[in-house]
Amino acid sequence: MKPARAFTASPKRRTTRSPEFSDWFDYYAGYSPRFVTDVLDSLQLRAGQRVLDPWNGAGTTTFVASQRGVVATGFDINPAMVVVAKARLLGGEVKQSLKSLAKELLADSARLSDRLDVDDPLRVWFYPAAASRLRSIERTICRALADQFDARKSCSPKALENLSSLAAFYYVAAFRTARRLLKPFRTTNPTWTSVPKEQSARLRPTREVLEANFLAEVDSMIKSRESTSLTEDHSAVDVGLGDARRLPLQDASIDAVVASPPYCTRIDYAVATRAELAVLGLPIESYNAIRASSMGTPVVRGTVARPAVEWGSTCTNFLASVARHPSKASAGYYHKNHVRYFACLHESLTELARVLKPTAPCVLVVQDSNYKEHRNDLAQIVSEMGLNVGLEPVSRVDFPTTKVLANIHRTANRYRPITCAVESAIWLRRSAD
Repeated sequence: MKPARAFTASPKRRTTRSPEFSDWFDYYAGYSPRFVTDVLDSLQLRAGQRVLDPWNGAGTTTFVASQRGVVATGFDINPAMVVVAKARLLGGEVKQSLKSLAKELLADSARLSDRLDVDDPLRVWFYPAAASRLRSIERTICRALADQFDARKSCSPKALENLSSLAAFYYVAAFRTARRLLKPFRTTNPTWTSVPKEQSARLRPTREVLEANFLAEVDSMIKSRESTSLTEDHSAVDVGLGDARRLPLQDASIDAVVASPPYCTRIDYAVATRAELAVLGLPIESYNAIRASSMGTPVVRGTVARPAVEWGSTCTNFLASVARHPSKASAGYYHKNHVRYFACLHESLTELARVLKPTAPCVLVVQDSNYKEHRNDLAQIVSEMGLNVGLEPVSRVDFPTTKVLANIHRTANRYRPITCAVESAIWLRRSAD
């Protein structure tokens, strides 16, 4: 295996000129297929060996693995992202039928009842009649292609495991349709869709508009794959619902990990996919549960763990700096928020050490950040924390980046210089014992 210093592709840099830019879902936290390709080439996995991504997100790791015939498993705590990752595994053999099937689904949806639950999450942005029309499309996809899958009742691991890539494809088309219609509620923050302050500000697209947008999204998704070579056998790739802190895997069963854990930047990943979770019909209590349990969430409730020496000196020193900072809420909310993040990170790294085989590689992409004037050197923290749980640091390569939330707000950029962060690809190795 080549060490991490051999990587030449920046983890997050993508280009629309490249065939690799075939994503069907604009996921802020996603990373480059080219980078994953570089990593998989470096790993030189043998036939039958399995790579894991416990924060699979939009499914780049599992998508690239499927293209290269690599056995792979991906988990994510967010049901919407599991659907997106499954959709990306759709084989090219059904391409000629996708548009005609979409028209049949729309025709069937028009015959469904306009009945809508009073607490349907789509009502947040849409008038009841419009929400009912969009829900009828989702219900038709479910009835025709996803038997027994009902997010309103259960987004269980088993239900998502059985969801086909074909059904997931049309669910993503519905995601994109909702996202296009919700453009008036998009903010400068790419992870946030605002909620109308007045009910009268909600949207009321006609059925004709909804259907035209849905067909346009299906067509766009088909065309985006025209330059991409698709393997038609994805039987060696598994994508499912799972928490990186409690992986449903046996000890020493994984040959390599390629992943990017959520960054310590207080990005609310559940809010970032609130529209998609609403399309799935996920109840508000389930949405809140995902939000509260996601790694990196800004939601802090109840007690949090105490910083531990096993987290490493860089981590504990940084946390002490946050707690001592004189600014408002530093010793309270912000300290608790960071402690919760590092507790989740430690649990996750411990799990990776458990499921990896002895001497197996673990390649992680992380990004540093700052709390006030104090740098959060996440790459160093991961290296120290990993060493304490049995993941030995091998090498690291850094990539400067300006893709940070602080640079996105156009008004704020008038008053301060562009912020530059450092993304790091860290190569760890499971200890031999």
